[in-house]
Amino acid sequence: PLGQSYQVDVPINPGNSGGPLLNQQGQVIGVVFAGIEEYEGINFALPSTYVKDLLPRLYMGGQVKHSWLGMATSKDLDKIMVTYSYPGGPAELAGIEQGDQVISLMGESLTSIAEIQNKLFTLSPGTLIPIQINRGGEILDFILPLGVRPDTPLKKAMQLDSQDNLILPIFGMKVESAGTIGRRRSYRVSQVYPGSIADESGLVKNDNFKLLSWEVYEEQGVILMQILLQARSSGYLESVLQMGSWFEVNHFI
Repeated sequence: PLGQSYQVDVPINPGNSGGPLLNQQGQVIGVVFAGIEEYEGINFALPSTYVKDLLPRLYMGGQVKHSWLGMATSKDLDKIMVTYSYPGGPAELAGIEQGDQVISLMGESLTSIAEIQNKLFTLSPGTLIPIQINRGGEILDFILPLGVRPDTPLKKAMQLDSQDNLILPIFGMKVESAGTIGRRRSYRVSQVYPGSIADESGLVKNDNFKLLSWEVYEEQGVILMQILLQARSSGYLESVLQMGSWFEVNHFI
């Protein structure tokens, strides 16, 4: 998804979508859009700032197009790291690479992915923006035109790129090919990004694995990867691990 949402525990029922979310001063701070029926008190609202920006554009007619840089990112402590450049996107065409650190956007220092998304939310596709990158200690300046963000960037990327290249932006681990054994491709983990699916699954640098299956369920919007893991922490004993991700991830900018 693009941008952020509020999670609220106020009672919300079917049919409340589109209703206002008020603070204690009676001010509208959001618009209700979803809830999880199975779990009472887990409901979501869009921030009112997004609605105020979008409504005028909707009344202008036609489809509202959001801008983007065309890359996936990960926050590592206080650093915003590029994990993937979308094929043919603004970042790739400008020469921004996996492993680059985003220092500033339009002259403003940024410390979170949400800050970048909120900044891009106010800009139109085609806008030329300066972006500063740290590449291995070298400071590089780029100027690139914002592109049109696909409805579901990850789904579109899967149509354009290989599974090997998508393991990093989807599951948060950088891998190196270790050849093919039979029909199964083997990999070595060279980096795991904090807070990623791979990190939460317990994978670490120098773990080895064989890819057992890669399944895409478009109707459910889910990707599942099953691996035969040789984890360093267990003395490289083999175990089967399944990791999954939604199409709707929030680290594309």
